[in-house]
Amino acid sequence: MEHTTSGAPVPREAVSLTSAPEVLLAVVGEYVAPAAGGAWQEMLVEAIRRFGHTAAAARQATARAVRDGALVAHRSGRRSWLQVGESAGRMLRGAASMRDDAAGLRTGLWDVYLIRSADGGRPTSMHPRTQRLLAGLGRLGADLWIAPNGPGSTFLQHALAEDPELTVIALRSEIVHPSGAEVVSTAWDLDAIRSGYSELLDDYADLDPRTDLDCFIAWTDLQSRWRRCILLDPGLPDGALPAQWPRDDAAVLVAERRMAWRGRAVEFFEQLGAELPPAPEIV
Repeated sequence: MEHTTSGAPVPREAVSLTSAPEVLLAVVGEYVAPAAGGAWQEMLVEAIRRFGHTAAAARQATARAVRDGALVAHRSGRRSWLQVGESAGRMLRGAASMRDDAAGLRTGLWDVYLIRSADGGRPTSMHPRTQRLLAGLGRLGADLWIAPNGPGSTFLQHALAEDPELTVIALRSEIVHPSGAEVVSTAWDLDAIRSGYSELLDDYADLDPRTDLDCFIAWTDLQSRWRRCILLDPGLPDGALPAQWPRDDAAVLVAERRMAWRGRAVEFFEQLGAELPPAPEIV
């Protein structure tokens, strides 16, 4: 049953999820992986369509995810039950952990990574997933990366180690010279990270979704943005950041919207499969 409030529709220009694969990743990460870990393909296609994509584009996105191993297809008659792949599941759970605990456990230590190709040379090309992971690390040199020690860094370390094309050496130490603030300002693009937080706050501070569909779109997009912000800012310590850093304001906003929107968004997604059979038994 659709619930309508006195709010307003979500402006499409405020939605950052612009491609069908992006929507699929956000939907699987928010509604599928934390629950049963699978969904009928029709549910995912319908969810993607709600963001303005065609059914053909949605099916292409799910088919590509199956080819890449992110989803595993189980045939049940004429339907396909899509299960989150083992590696993708670990990635999504790790990303959710980073998202839900943005500050992390700050130890004052730093993890330094030497990342080379499996044959010991400098990587000439990397899998897109690896490139996304490296976006969360600060860069000290051609093969040298850094992150504050904590849950985010631990997740990134294990995820990078799964890439068979890479050799990863991890060291843990303190910053002695120069200051942590100088290292962070050199290794991370702080202007870009601040911009991500600011855009999230600008677009969602006053948004009031009217229908369950609007709530589903808004919450899915907000969570995707928050996940990207936290990946780029993996628990950077306050003392190494510029004044008035917007991370805490963004975290408060996301927590408030979680209370107001997530239940309606989950209910809307579940209703997409109301006429479908229950999950099949998978041997």
